Parts: sequence; structure tokens; C-alpha cells
Amino acid sequence: FIAGGAKALLVCDIGRERAGLVEVSLDPAGLPTAVRTVVGRDDADLERFTLLDEATAVAVWNVGGCSELELVELSTGAWRPLPPLPADPPGPVITTLLALPGSRSLLLAVDSPTRPGELWTYDLPAHPHPEPPADPPADTGGDIRSGDVRPGDVSPGDGVSSGDGVSSGDIACRRLVSHAPTGFPTVTISAVDASGGPSAADRAGLQGYRFVRPVRRAFGAHDGLELSGWWYQPPRTRGPAPTFLYFHGGPESQERPVFNPLFH
Repeated sequence: FIAGGAKALLVCDIGRERAGLVEVSLDPAGLPTAVRTVVGRDDADLERFTLLDEATAVAVWNVGGCSELELVELSTGAWRPLPPLPADPPGPVITTLLALPGSRSLLLAVDSPTRPGELWTYDLPAHPHPEPPADPPADTGGDIRSGDVRPGDVSPGDGVSSGDGVSSGDIACRRLVSHAPTGFPTVTISAVDASGGPSAADRAGLQGYRFVRPVRRAFGAHDGLELSGWWYQPPRTRGPAPTFLYFHGGPESQERPVFNPLFH
């Protein structure tokens, strides 16, 4: 609630294909009087947001299964993409965010295919005010942008250890807690050649294991709807290999690139 309880902010898909940020004006009895779409995207669903103050929010968008951050001015719907966290591809999934005291930093709970359950702090840019949108939103709601919007040009990092700080562009972030494994079991991948002896690959010492980073694959259904999934390719495989297909529940669930021991 903002404006002394006279307005409520919701994650809602009413009248839309995808969820966006909606403002509901309330009368003194608490009944809705007007609804306005503050910000929405054609290519993403709003998952969650946090208020920095009564005028500004940070939104987390689900874009193809991964998370993107944006700064949103509530009165105008102006928005600004925030630089991504330094993370292994395909990118992080932000499961929780909180504004820290002073509204200059965020606390993020982050998951990824190779790093389960991390906590990050994320310092906001020094000049956070968003740019006005090209087409201001109508009071009756609707989509306020066209085309894709992507974060700033910040290269992701790799191998940041727990507690290390990272600076990228005009942001600084720090991993506070990480459950990423620090050691891996040694697994020998054995095979035989036509003679029944060890294969050349096995003789060469093909061993060791690392978590697999999945790749997003999209394909069309019979009715033209785009379907997608995550492809986990076993390390050092060549040619056809045994394949495991995993179908998540429905009707609106989505497989995300988060840590799943079953797949690894």
C-alpha cells in the first residue's frame, strides 16, 4: 500500500497476457475505484517487486526463465534496466528481493543451475532516476512498451567466491552466502571399443565431473505456440547419448534454470 493506504500495488495479469505492475486506487471504505497499469512487458512476466520509497520500485521480470531487474517510477511508469548480477550463464533466478535501509541497496536471494541458495547485496546506481517511457501508459491500463528491453552492457563474472565483492559498470554487489560446492567427486567415464578393451577416450583419462550449465531451447507446438525447455548436455559427449525427458507440472508451471540435483 502507498499514499497512506489510498493505493495498492499488485502483480497482476488482469486484461493482459502477461503479469505487470498494477496500481489500484481505493476509496475510504477500501473499495477499488480505478485501476492503472504502471508498467508491463510483452516479452516477460513481472514476478515480484520491492519499494525503495513511495515513488520508486525495483521490479524483477521473468524473461525466458531468467531474472532481469528494472527501476520503475510509479507515477509515470518510467523505467530503467539495471545491470545484471555477475553470474554463470544462462543467468540467475532471483527468488526474493528486499530494499535495505536507506533504499540504496538490495538484498537478493539468487539461485542458478550450478549455485544453489545464494544471498547477494546489490548497490543501486548513483543516478537511479528512470527515463520517461516513449508512450505513457493510459489510465485504463495496457502495455506501455514495445519490443524487448535488455539490461546494460555488463559482462557476467565467473568463479566469484563467497564474500568477494564485484564491481561492474555503475553497480557493486557482494555475495554474502553461497552453498556452491567447493569440491567434486572423481568420476571415471568408462567405455569399451570394438575389441572389448578400454576406449581411447578412457585410456586418455577422461574423468572428473562439473555441474552442467543448461542451454535454453525453443520450438513450435502444433498450434504455433512457442514451447521451451532446458538442455543439459553431459560433459564430453559426442553423437547420440541416452536422454532423459522431464515434464514439469501444469498448466502454468515453468521449468527455471535453478539448481536441481536430479538433472546433474
